[in-house]
Amino acid sequence: MKRLPNSISLRISLIFTTFTALILLIMGIVIHQLVTHHFETQDRSLLEGKVALTRNILQQIPDQATHQSVDLPLAEWQLNHKNYRGVIATHPQTTMFMSDRIVVGVETTGHIQFLNEFRQQLLLIGGIGTISLMLLGWLAAWRGLRPAKSMAKVAEGISAQNLTGRLDVNNAPSELKPLAIAFNDMLDRLGVAVIRLSDFSSDLA
Repeated sequence: MKRLPNSISLRISLIFTTFTALILLIMGIVIHQLVTHHFETQDRSLLEGKVALTRNILQQIPDQATHQSVDLPLAEWQLNHKNYRGVIATHPQTTMFMSDRIVVGVETTGHIQFLNEFRQQLLLIGGIGTISLMLLGWLAAWRGLRPAKSMAKVAEGISAQNLTGRLDVNNAPSELKPLAIAFNDMLDRLGVAVIRLSDFSSDLA
């Protein structure tokens, strides 16, 4: 397998993109859960209203008594290729009503379709955003490392015959300033060593 280019810009871009993608993924999951919870809350309010209405109708019939159920759990089922969400409330069985349950449901096929499309849009937006941020991160890192390239050009012009060049310490970024200082100090020591060697050669001559 080919190794990735040994590039600081690429590494910074990949790290930045990884964390950004993770944040976007968490945000997408949270948003999806909030939307799902919103639909569930809407359906629960509607269904509990229908149950209350049904109970009021039953209470108006002679010899019919109902009791309230607290925090009815939501149930989900499929019928004729359609999705439903509902609640099941109980009431005492009587001679008039053979069933002892009140079943109220609402079709949620539209909700599911919306959530599926919403999930796809989140994935699309997240993918485009991640790729865009990766490119922008690489561009930012590349521009941020331009001072290092300028220092490399200065270093290329230094040779045994020309030791006068020095890196600009004052305008160097704080991360590269120690390197620039150490490089200039090394050139100073080399310059002194070259002068001593030249003097020694002259004495030998």
